[in-house]
Amino acid sequence: MLSIEPLREAHYPQLEQLGVTAQQLEFVGSLDEILGMVSDTVHPHVVVHKDQVVGFFLLDICYWYEHAFCPKNGLGLRAYFIAQQFQGLGYGAQALDELVNYARHAYKRKSAVYLTVNCRNDLAKACYLKSGFVDTGDLYTGGSVGPQHIMRRSIE
Repeated sequence: MLSIEPLREAHYPQLEQLGVTAQQLEFVGSLDEILGMVSDTVHPHVVVHKDQVVGFFLLDICYWYEHAFCPKNGLGLRAYFIAQQFQGLGYGAQALDELVNYARHAYKRKSAVYLTVNCRNDLAKACYLKSGFVDTGDLYTGGSVGPQHIMRRSIE
């Protein structure tokens, strides 16, 4: 069973061992870059399976501030990844389902999770679709690596 937990100091040794493929690094960024986004409004979380950190992501409570497509009651998902050594085990889709359950309770004022996924990242888009995210049909063009699909999933 997978769980979602806020990042704690005890997670750091395992977190530092996580990595993604070179191709995925373009879309996700390095761990240092990702952790550099953490703030009062951007909250770091880990995906845990049997006491092992297998993934990581950020939840942005002010995603709407930078992304006009996200309403104020939307929650932004950033830098979501399952580490390379744990890919192909179904953790990606399971963790997204668990993330929605977690967000429903931890972020009660939010009604949906929004994200962008690069148009060249077909595997990630397929994972999001499998997990109940919907492609809005619009593109976000403000990213540094090309156009991105805008996706959303209700958490109500």
